[in-house]
Amino acid sequence: MVCFEIAKPNNFRGCPASVTTTYLEGYAVMSYPPSTKVCIKCQIEKPVLEFHKKKGAKDNLRNICKACSSAHNKANREKSAGYFKQYRIEHREQKAATDKAYKNKNKERLSEYGRKRYQENKEIISKKAKIYRQNNKEKIAEQNRIYRENNKEKIAKQKADYRKEHRKESIKRSKDYYEANKDACLETSRSYRKNNKEELKQYFKEYTEKNKEKIGKRQREYSKANKEKIRERTRKWVKNNPEKTRASTRKANHVRRARLKHATIEDFNPSEVFKRDGYVCQLCGCKTSLRYKSQYHPKRTELDHIIPISLGGEHSLRNTQCACHRCNIEKNNTGTGDQLRLFG
Repeated sequence: MVCFEIAKPNNFRGCPASVTTTYLEGYAVMSYPPSTKVCIKCQIEKPVLEFHKKKGAKDNLRNICKACSSAHNKANREKSAGYFKQYRIEHREQKAATDKAYKNKNKERLSEYGRKRYQENKEIISKKAKIYRQNNKEKIAEQNRIYRENNKEKIAKQKADYRKEHRKESIKRSKDYYEANKDACLETSRSYRKNNKEELKQYFKEYTEKNKEKIGKRQREYSKANKEKIRERTRKWVKNNPEKTRASTRKANHVRRARLKHATIEDFNPSEVFKRDGYVCQLCGCKTSLRYKSQYHPKRTELDHIIPISLGGEHSLRNTQCACHRCNIEKNNTGTGDQLRLFG
């Protein structure tokens, strides 16, 4: 049997003349794939490697070569960008769903590709990102603000998880930053507390209610480990705040005595009573003041229980009044005075 090769036709089913068919005598044995192809744009015959692949085509190749395709894309870049932008706007939800599904399906591959691409182009990416941030500060700030507002719980959970996993590193980083920016941190804290008093008050109240045992345990542990430090700090505070110390001591004494007598105890500040009565002694009518240095001054302002606690009176706004030191000492716990003046 004789094997021979026939002459190449000029065109064979749309393929270039490079297609070669080998025949046995009278029978076609096989067809070799084309090694070259003619670009319909530039009409030049080129190797098949110069063409992009296209699934579904007869030869699985595009009809336009890579060079012509690249030139076309460059010439129509703005037009294409506008078209794709418009398409994304019109099909936003559909595209978001498609992208999400693709990312979930190819999570590891995309993650690996991103890491590899970043490592190969680290300097270029960093430079571009820096330039973009400098030119779009307000835009980025607004985007971040909106994101934080819409994802508060998610962000809080991420932060908590990160701090839990990297506790030592987080504490060290926070301390280092505070030491390097102490004045700025203090000023920021003061400003925030000043502008958010009510919110902070409510937050700490709720937090204390929810975490009583945790707070108590932490305070006991801290007190046990820092006895000398706490004593020194207390002595310093008492020395610098004599008025507040005396007021706190008197309040504590009133509460202690009321508890011993199983009387009603109301949480209030003596200054509320003094302001209510205008710093006027309700027994003799003289003007009193807290400015006297001596706590034994006759006209020094003091809190008086209309019905003494020792006689069954309650520690409340209703059963207290402003009195001068002299009248308070003279009255003592005799129960004398105008008991009809109970405030209700």
